[in-house]
Amino acid sequence: EGDIRWTKKRCGGKTGGQSPVATWEGKTQEEFCNTPSFWVLWWIGVPVLVLVTYLAGNYLTSKHEKKLLTHFEFHEGDIRWTKKRVVVYPVIVIGAGVLAGLLGVGGAMVTGPLMLEMNMIPRVSTATSSFLIIFTT
Repeated sequence: EGDIRWTKKRCGGKTGGQSPVATWEGKTQEEFCNTPSFWVLWWIGVPVLVLVTYLAGNYLTSKHEKKLLTHFEFHEGDIRWTKKRVVVYPVIVIGAGVLAGLLGVGGAMVTGPLMLEMNMIPRVSTATSSFLIIFTT
């Protein structure tokens, strides 16, 4: 009984619920969690997220470099996306997400001050943190 509950929790299944993929494969939730299909589906998100983060970082740094070349006048609250920031900030946000999941606190407790550290206007930081709650509930 204890192993079945742990397997359901690990696989993301809910008591009484059935995974659409497990149903499609004609297996129960517990049977599906021990298949290669489950682990492929589970791990496929990692490279996708890394790729999206990399592409977004390249876009932001190239846009920032073009602004510097054209002597763009930055205003208060404009974020300057240097190569260092494009690497450091996603790592901090991933750490915040892990801590939020482990400790049961909101990720905004870390991302809010992080955005202020990025010289974001406090109103914009608050609005962004509030908007991100949509994706975590």
